[in-house]
Amino acid sequence: MNKKGNLVYIFDPLCGWCYGFSPVILDLYARKQDEYNFIVLCGGLAVFDRALPIEEGYDYIEREMETVSRHTGVVFGEEFRNIVSEGSYIYDSLPACRAMIAFRTLNPGKQIEFAHALHEALFYHGEDLNDMDFFVSLADEFGCDPYEFNKLLTSEDNLNKSTEEFHTVLKMGVTGFPFLFYADLEKTIVLSNGYSSFNAVWNKLNAIQDYSKKE
Repeated sequence: MNKKGNLVYIFDPLCGWCYGFSPVILDLYARKQDEYNFIVLCGGLAVFDRALPIEEGYDYIEREMETVSRHTGVVFGEEFRNIVSEGSYIYDSLPACRAMIAFRTLNPGKQIEFAHALHEALFYHGEDLNDMDFFVSLADEFGCDPYEFNKLLTSEDNLNKSTEEFHTVLKMGVTGFPFLFYADLEKTIVLSNGYSSFNAVWNKLNAIQDYSKKE
């Protein structure tokens, strides 16, 4: 089946609501990957001057975990809860966003799965997403050559692309995550601005398909 447009998912690896949305976008990808191009863009939630220890800038996470779990059904692992309670972990999106962009270059067909893996690594397993070696190991599990991935990940070009991507997302007017939209040559339609259930996204996407068939 021919591709019929793009589904663009704007997320951040350190966004709890994106973690809650991760099963939704993963399910959508599993069902629709043959019909659409799935593209992941990084929003840059906690980068540069916003990269702070949890206890200084992100102490609200402990409260938000219960809200996210209640609305989405995802589970935050004990290892992550311990990180939040301890408070000194530097909440910095940049390393994981750089990993996402490097991975997208080498394995564009698995962008959604890698984004999901980043979320599970932090929010369930409590992995250190400031550790570049961890990203190399994770990308290796997806079939990326470790040397090539590390070369891309640590390059100045990768850093520049990451910064440019954050600016691009801002220029699009997206200031909250997750954000999902459909785009083709003629139109752009928002499918989710913030968390939405699978059924809500599915119904909107089907409406687009039904409209396209009538044209």
